[in-house]
Order: sequence, then C-alpha cells, then structure tokens
Amino acid sequence: MKTISFCWRSRNALIPALVTLLGSVILLSGMIAPVFAVTLNEALDNSSLTFSTGGSATWFGQTSVYSYGGSAAQSGDISDGQTSWLSFQTPYVGSSGNYLRFDWKVSSEERFDMLTFYMDYVFMGSINGEVGWQQETCYIPAGYHTLEWSYEKDGSGSSGADAGWVDHVQLFSGWAAPTIGEAVDNTALTWSSFFSGYGEAWKGEPFISMYGGDAAQSGSVRDSSYSYLDTGVTGPGTLYFYWKVSSEADDYLIFYIDGVSQSSISGTIDWQQKSFNVASGYHTLRWSYKKDVGVSSGSDAGWLDQVEFVPTSVTLGEAVDNTGLTWSTFGSAHWFGQTSTSYYGGDAAQSGKVIDDAYTWIQTTVTGPGTLSFYWKVSSEAGYDYLEFYIDGALQSEISGEVNWQQKSFSLASGSHLLVWSYSKDRSVSTGSDAGWLDRVQVTSTGASAHIYIEHTYRGDLVVDIGVGNTASPLWSSRVWNRQGGSADNLDLTVDLSAATAYLPPSNTYRWFLKVYDAASGDQGKITQFSITYQGNTYTSTEVPVLVSDLKTSYAYIPSPAPIQAHVYIQHTYRGDLIVDIGVGSTSTPLWSKRVWSGTGGSADNLDLYIDLSSVVKYLPPSATYAWWVKVYDKAAGDTGKIVTFTITYQGKTYTSPDVPVPINDLKTSYAYIKG
Repeated sequence: MKTISFCWRSRNALIPALVTLLGSVILLSGMIAPVFAVTLNEALDNSSLTFSTGGSATWFGQTSVYSYGGSAAQSGDISDGQTSWLSFQTPYVGSSGNYLRFDWKVSSEERFDMLTFYMDYVFMGSINGEVGWQQETCYIPAGYHTLEWSYEKDGSGSSGADAGWVDHVQLFSGWAAPTIGEAVDNTALTWSSFFSGYGEAWKGEPFISMYGGDAAQSGSVRDSSYSYLDTGVTGPGTLYFYWKVSSEADDYLIFYIDGVSQSSISGTIDWQQKSFNVASGYHTLRWSYKKDVGVSSGSDAGWLDQVEFVPTSVTLGEAVDNTGLTWSTFGSAHWFGQTSTSYYGGDAAQSGKVIDDAYTWIQTTVTGPGTLSFYWKVSSEAGYDYLEFYIDGALQSEISGEVNWQQKSFSLASGSHLLVWSYSKDRSVSTGSDAGWLDRVQVTSTGASAHIYIEHTYRGDLVVDIGVGNTASPLWSSRVWNRQGGSADNLDLTVDLSAATAYLPPSNTYRWFLKVYDAASGDQGKITQFSITYQGNTYTSTEVPVLVSDLKTSYAYIPSPAPIQAHVYIQHTYRGDLIVDIGVGSTSTPLWSKRVWSGTGGSADNLDLYIDLSSVVKYLPPSATYAWWVKVYDKAAGDTGKIVTFTITYQGKTYTSPDVPVPINDLKTSYAYIKG
C-alpha cells in the first residue's frame, strides 16, 4: 500500500489531498477524490441524517464560507452544462408532517447558473447571482421523501465563485404551530381573533415569514366574510409591522385603529413595513382580511409579522440631545428613548430587543465638513454581539461585551453623510442587558451649506437660485439648478456656501432667499425644506411649505421676513356695537383704507385684530407724509370701552400710537394715529 500527497486544483483554490493506492488510484467521477477535514454531516450541523452527493463533482465540507458553526457544504467544481448535487432521504414522516429549515447562498452567473432545491425531484425554489445567506423553511408531508440541493450550470459562462453553499440543515418532526404572539414576534401584547360567517380565525404559520421563521396568517373565509386579528396598546407611541397579501384585487387586508381604516393592500403584495403614530390613551388595533361577494385568487390570505409598539414618552432626538437632526430607526426591532440608562440629560436612546442573528439600527443624515461626537455603551456577549458605528456604510468603530459610557469623535468631510449606529447579534447566546445605548450626539460644523428639498412631478421644469439680500440685486447669489433632470420627481440639493460666509449667519441684515421658477405648465409642487447650516447651527425657513406654481416664481426666506401688519386691541363690553376702519392719509379722503370690523360678534367682550398690510407697503413706514389711523365708531348706547393698542410692524420695527388709550363713547367716533 502506498500513500501519495499532492494538491488538487479546483477552479477557486488548491486543495490538499491524499490518495491511498491499493493497486490502483481511487477515482471519483473521472477525477482524483480530494480528502477534506470536515465531513458533510459536520458541515451541515446534522449528525442524524445520511447525506449523499454526486453529479459531475461532489459537494464537500469547508470552513471558509459558512452561516453557522464555522463550516458549511459547498458544491463541487463543475464545468458548463454540468451539475453537482447533495441529497438525503427523510425518515418516515407521520400524518402531522415535518418541516425542514436550512441556510443557503450562491455566487454564480446571474439568471443562468442556479442553486436549486428539490423535493422528490420536484422543483421547490432556486437562487442565482450574488445572494448572501438566506434561511428557508419547507413543509414535509407524510411519507418518505428525497430532498436535494443541486448546483447547475448552463452551457456557457461563469461568474463569481461559481458555487453554491448549504448550512445548518434542521429537520423538525411533530411540529406545533406557533401562537399568534410568537408568530408576530410580540408576546407582550394580548391577541384575539374572530371571523364572520363560515370561516376560521387567524393562526400562527411556520412556513411563511418576514422575520423569525413564522408569521400570523388570516383564517380561511367565504365570500362576503372576514377574519380579523385584534390587540390593544396604550399611547403615545409608534406602531411598526410587516404585512403581505395574496388575494383577488377586490379582497383586502385592512388595518384599523379604533375602527377607522388606516391602510389596506390587495392583489399580490410582498412583505412591506408600515408605521403609524398612536395618540395618547388606549387604542384597539385590528388587521382584517375581508372578501367581496365572489371570486378568489392567489393564496386568498393576508399575513402579519414583527409587530412592535415603541412608546414615545422620550423622542429619539430628545434622547440623544439633538432635536435639530432627523432620526429614524429600522431593523428587526426599533431603537427607543428611555430614562433608565443615560450619560447626559437623564435619557438616552436604547437598541430594541432583537433575537439571534438579527440587528436594529438608528440613523440620521448630517452635512459636513465638521466634527461628530457622541457617547455610547454596550452590554452584550463579548466578541459576538456588537454595537457598531458607520459613516456612509463604512464601519468606523465597534464595541462588544461590558463597555461603559465612552466618547467617540470623527471628522466629517464636505457633503451629506449617513450616520448609522447598529446593534447586531450572532446566531446564539445572549449576555448582560443584550443592548446598546447612544447619548449626547453633537455635530460641530466647520463649513457652511444650504439644504433645499422641492417636491415636484417634473424637476426639469425648475430654475432654482439661492442668494442673500435683495432678490433683485443680491449681495451674493448662485444658480443651483437650471432645468436639468428631465421628468424625474423631486429635487434634493445640498449647496456649499463657503464662498458666502461673509453673509452668515442669516440675520435681518443678511436675509437669505430661495427663488424657484417653474418654467413650464402641467406640473406643480412645493418647497418643503430650506435650511442653512453654519458653525454647527441650523437655520430654517419657517415659511415652508411654499407652493410652486406653473410659470410663476416662488420664494422662501431665512430668516423669514417679519410680518407687515397692524395690531388693534379694543376693550369693550359689547363688540357687536363696533365699526372699525384702518387707513392712511386723510380720514375723509384716505390714500388707502379698509373696514376690518363691521358690527359682528354680538355681546362678546373685546376685540383683538391683526391686519395684513403687505399690499400697501408703498405707504410704509408711517411718517408725517403717511399718517396711519384707526377709526372706531360705537353704533349703540349702553356700553363703553377704549382703544388699548394700535401698532404697525414693518421691516422688523414696531410703530406705536402715542394716543392710546383712547376712550370709546356711545354713538361717537374715536381715532388713534401713528405718524412715524
């Protein structure tokens, strides 16, 4: 007997092997068989099943690519038009059925080279292209069954690693359907289900899910009937959930709060997340699958998964001490504000409770250049569950284990940046509080920029300018959009203002403007955001939203111009007696006048009026030439009063009548004047 050592070259690596000679070389499928240190049972994390492999090349255990346990099975090295398969036969499955769970991934020529799963040689599903690890669940009916994974190549072309992988194969017998709370990943809420007519209640479904391997499915109901699922929450807070439907277009999955429809889906809609703000007090939540008078289509059902209610007694912005930024949270659970653990200000943001092999993140967007600083802490399984920080998708730092509050600082380059803090768990074990916290997030800008967002259905119509000073002869201005973009929707611009810092920060002396001209007809929109960030402070226009109309010019300002208005306050015990006029010039032949009160109001007391004067600015400010007056006539006897306030505000300055208070007598006219 002789042993030869050598390296067998696969498409992707040199694989060491040993061949034992017993008079001849042992051959497998026309090539020398490599010997691997990891068996298929070890690679697939299942010692109770007997796995077979064949085809043009065999599957093998390896430790380079895996989802669970440090190893996985990989398809053999095959050429165009060949296959490599892995299979096992189930033990006898009883009448209640079993189900199979496994992880798989592929790196192949997209749409042509497939990793396919079969039951009894019947196609069950496939993946192709670049697909990361995914968990699949499959129901196994009564009897004996052959289950197979096959990596199959078409007649030409290769891409990626040109292989498929399978890991963590689990065969469950005598399964029990999950409860509704387990199915929707929220056992803290109380769930109840009902149906009308002939039908069934909602149930836990272990084979269809968005998250966690199961979901709640509506019960089977006949035409003109419904099946609904109820629970209740106490607000204020935010409700999150995932839902999907497979139905006839006229059969709906509907969500209600306190009996009022909030949203509905029908037809073939895959998993989508919804969120709703819930007001203070107790509220009933209902998901109802409702059928019309005839016809069924698809699976004729709706599904619900990952229901989460996050109380909002402390908002995320308040929790991290930065309400000037816009915060959002995503993942298998959501971050929330709380007061139990904090570094600064008595509150902090905490990661939501996530299960194994899942994550939750909080994010915001900032504009550089500048410096970011924050405090964070974590209590987790050391070396496996992490609190991580990313800038624009690139990992910057991570902590794991028991780490108390520590400050981190990062420089931000010019432009917009997405900041993400993520708490992520591996596939098993929880330690400590199993959470991360974030507090005291500060962004100090070292530059200047403007952020502009315009909702519009045809941004190619828009001409956009930003400037400072008078709009006709600005101190500085720049055209930032000039009808490019074609038929695309909306416009989101970040504008560098480093060339105009001499006019910052915005003030009444240096008033900034946004000027939007819609150069064509047929589409309309609105300015929804206009803000300027300078030296860590953000200045926002208070006028938005501003309508953008066809063939017209719209403006927004920072700071928004002070109102041009008059204020008249009259104390009187029966304001229905009063006739009030305001004007400028002679009281008998005024340059302009307006009746602002005409004897309405009945027996109510007092009169408080604000009058817009923006249309008569040519008579402002008040002066000896343009003397303003308020004229009050008391048309009935029995009640008296007085003019207490008469002011005019123009260009940030308020002009006050020196005459007040002026008595108002029955059946007489009283005046107050402002002459500059």
